[in-house]
Amino acid sequence: MYLRMKSIQRFTEIYSLLERSANIGVFDDIFERGSSKVRIAAIGGGPGYELFAAKLFFQKQAPDLQLEFICMDVCAAWRPYAEQFGFQFVEYDIHQEGVSPLDVAGLKHGDLDFCIVSCVMIYVTNNQTLDMLYNLVHNDGLSAILLSERGEKTKACKMMEERGGCVIRLIDQTHGIDERQAVLCSNEFKEANNLEEGLLQHQRNEFTHTFPNVPFEEHKQHRFSSFGSV
Repeated sequence: MYLRMKSIQRFTEIYSLLERSANIGVFDDIFERGSSKVRIAAIGGGPGYELFAAKLFFQKQAPDLQLEFICMDVCAAWRPYAEQFGFQFVEYDIHQEGVSPLDVAGLKHGDLDFCIVSCVMIYVTNNQTLDMLYNLVHNDGLSAILLSERGEKTKACKMMEERGGCVIRLIDQTHGIDERQAVLCSNEFKEANNLEEGLLQHQRNEFTHTFPNVPFEEHKQHRFSSFGSV
């Protein structure tokens, strides 16, 4: 039942997250590389929905890239599903203090380009996890972490900023805080890729998504019209 119910939801949300990220310039550098290798991991990746969305997205946007995907999850039962997609599966417990995802995957500094974290922080938003995410983009060589969550207000974003990290909120904030899709990165990565200017252009220009209204936003307009600014 989980596989049937969550597959479309997770796939479309991550595809939209990747489109928004690309539109503000997050992937400009790797698109310019041509045929180089790009390694992406999903922390809490389950059966591999998120990585499957990433695989199709990058195959369409940059077909010459050499793509490598790592699905990381505490539940070993997801392994056969992820491996059927052709992804490496690594059993990883995010609660293990002091254990980096790179260590578990046998990677070194700079080996991992991006991480996708989808519907995980609702369970593990704590100092230990945020320290790990901060270290990934400041000390371990990752370009960025792509965050997708259920709730419009995500404590993880505030905690990342409190540590000195950068958070780019990808969804329009006109009708109140909405942190369901965000990019977590270092300030150096933000400045080098002009992400703030990219976000402003994204907001000024009408952007057509492959999956319109994902994640669902119509309720915000109704709430704003009924009760005023949130």
